[in-house]
Amino acid sequence: MRQANLRELQSAATREDWDFVDTHLTGLSNDPKALDWSTNKGLTDEDDNLRDLAVSLLEKSSAELKPDITKKLLELFEDKNPYVGFRSAFALFSHGDRSPEVLAKIHEAVLDEEVREIAEGYLSQLAE
Repeated sequence: MRQANLRELQSAATREDWDFVDTHLTGLSNDPKALDWSTNKGLTDEDDNLRDLAVSLLEKSSAELKPDITKKLLELFEDKNPYVGFRSAFALFSHGDRSPEVLAKIHEAVLDEEVREIAEGYLSQLAE
């Protein structure tokens, strides 16, 4: 299967084709162009689906999060789209943040049917 490019992923997110996004997300999560877009444009995009995509790319990325990006992810906990907030917490957790704020947001995500399984997966790592 061919890996989607960033533009295709953005288009899929805009039209809420999350199955397509999920299929191709990891393949772009360490792409410098995708990470540059995520940190410089995606996190502040007017389209909440594109903000969701940006935080999801950061969640899957192995690139180190700079302090200003960490701060922005914490601010996104209050995003009008709850999934942007949840995925921001997932991104911070996946990069080693176990702060009370991050854990509280992940516990909140457990109550949402759409992301419950992901949140439970992160919380199960605490017991390891």
